[in-house]
Amino acid sequence: MSEEARVLARGRAALRDGGVARVEVALPTKGLSAGDHLFRVGLVAPGDGEPRDDARLHLLALAATPGIVLLAAPPDWDSRMLYDVLGQVAGLPIRGYLTLVPGQWRSMQDLSLVSATEVRQAAARADLLILKGAPGNIAGSGRNPGILRWPSGEAGAPVTDGDWYLSAAEGSPLSGALLGSPVDSFPPAGRLGASTVTAAGDWVALTAQLGRRGSARPVIYGRQSGRHREVVIAADGLWRWAFRGGSSEAAYRSLQSAIVSWLLAGNDSTTAAARPRLAVAEQGRPITFTWSRPVAPQPLGISLSAPGGTVSDTLRFDGRGEARLYLGPGRYHYRLSSGGEGTVAVEEYSAEFFPRAVMLTAHSAVRPVATDRSHARRLAWLFLLAVAALCGEWYARKRLGLR
Repeated sequence: MSEEARVLARGRAALRDGGVARVEVALPTKGLSAGDHLFRVGLVAPGDGEPRDDARLHLLALAATPGIVLLAAPPDWDSRMLYDVLGQVAGLPIRGYLTLVPGQWRSMQDLSLVSATEVRQAAARADLLILKGAPGNIAGSGRNPGILRWPSGEAGAPVTDGDWYLSAAEGSPLSGALLGSPVDSFPPAGRLGASTVTAAGDWVALTAQLGRRGSARPVIYGRQSGRHREVVIAADGLWRWAFRGGSSEAAYRSLQSAIVSWLLAGNDSTTAAARPRLAVAEQGRPITFTWSRPVAPQPLGISLSAPGGTVSDTLRFDGRGEARLYLGPGRYHYRLSSGGEGTVAVEEYSAEFFPRAVMLTAHSAVRPVATDRSHARRLAWLFLLAVAALCGEWYARKRLGLR
């Protein structure tokens, strides 16, 4: 693995004819600045007849701050399950911290001790801060772009134990995540805390009934204030959904993914009118830009800078709001006329470079043999004879009074 001419990591694999090997290498981020980095992952195979299919490009964006920070005080099954699931579905860097002894914090990855200063700084810089339990003042001001609060009755907050069966509510941003899921048949929550749905703009995604009787109480609800978004989960025991497996596990993963997506969507500060759908494309395939504004797509100017110089073009969007740009292999820094910039790349690799089995067999060519035969259509006197016969017939019919 390399970036430009600098090799960052390498590994060794023993391959046989037609064999498959898996090699894992660790990419050190120390010394890499924040921003876009184009990494080349390739094979060194001497004597290869087609070297263009030996490497792939990967464009990664490094951020100086963690994307998601989870603080669990005290830790429980819900915090453990949430940490594992978010690491699989969020696609963002996540750090988790828990406290077993008041004032002593440990990493959820390996239970190593971490300082309170490190935890406080990570919580303050997180795009999404998850507060499971009552972490206290270490969580900072709580003005992160997105906050997920999951209280568990700490500090004397009222909770009600029992079997709380959940139901999906309509009209919330999370409705699509639970569409078609039999939520009321999933394992019940073990306890329910007090709900604080007060503002007119608050939405409710899940409600619960004690033993499937009585009035429905909000379980998962959210609100937005400017660009700050907040979601509250008032029930404990949702880890049973994921632990049970099957449709309940799929619904749990989908629900948590939808919560993270909604919380982070309010922090989208990109003002560009278009974005590349995939930053890296194979050779021969286009870089596709998608229109990202609510108004109708319009032609958009774009300039592309590469080591060979700068070129300008125009993005023309179709009915689906997509514009395609064909480029040669290389790395390009693009800048849109309406504002916004980024990095795209085209690989030397192409799926067409893979060798294919030969389907044709060798054989001798067969060609026709010329002959001395002549065709009747080449004899002009035959046409004259036919014309004379037709004229004679016409004259004879006229003499007989026929038409």
